[in-house]
Amino acid sequence: CQDADQRGPSSASSIGRAWMHAGDRSGETIRPIVGDGQVRKHMDISGRTVLIVGGTTGIGRALAQRFVDAGSTVVVGGRNIEQVDGVETVRIDVTDAASVAQARDEVLAKHPELDVVVTMSGVMLTEDLRDPDHIAQAETTISVNLLGTIRVIDAFTPHLLGRGAGDIITV
Repeated sequence: CQDADQRGPSSASSIGRAWMHAGDRSGETIRPIVGDGQVRKHMDISGRTVLIVGGTTGIGRALAQRFVDAGSTVVVGGRNIEQVDGVETVRIDVTDAASVAQARDEVLAKHPELDVVVTMSGVMLTEDLRDPDHIAQAETTISVNLLGTIRVIDAFTPHLLGRGAGDIITV
C-alpha cells in the first residue's frame, strides 16, 4: 500500500469511511486509514444502526453484542435466526439474490438510519481434491463466501450512498 499522504482520492471515500491499512514504503508502519486519507485509531461503534449478516453464531454474534453494549441498534441476519435472542433479526440467505433484496427492504423499512453493514457469512467445507465431485463444495464456498458478500454489498451500497455516509465491513 502507498502511504496515506501519497494517495489520491479514492472511490471508497464517496461511500464514507472505507477502512484500509496503509503503511510506509518500508512496510514498518501499519495504521488504519479511511477513504478520505485521515488516520483514525478506532471506529466509533456507539449510537450506530448496524446490520450484521452472518451474525447468528460465533464471532458474528459476539460482534453484534459488542455493538449493542456500545449503545448501537443491531439487526442480525442469517438463515437460522431462531437461535438468536436479545437482538432484532432478519432472515437472509446470501446465496439467493431475492432473499438478500427482501432482507434489505425489511431492514431499511424499519431502520432507514442504517449506517453500518457488516457482511460475514461464510462456510468452510472440507474438500478432497482427489474426488472429482469436490467441485460442489468449491461452488458452495464461492457462492457463500464471495458472491454472498458481493450481493450484500451491492444491495446496501445505494442506501449508504444516498445517506452520504456509512461503513461497510467485510469479515
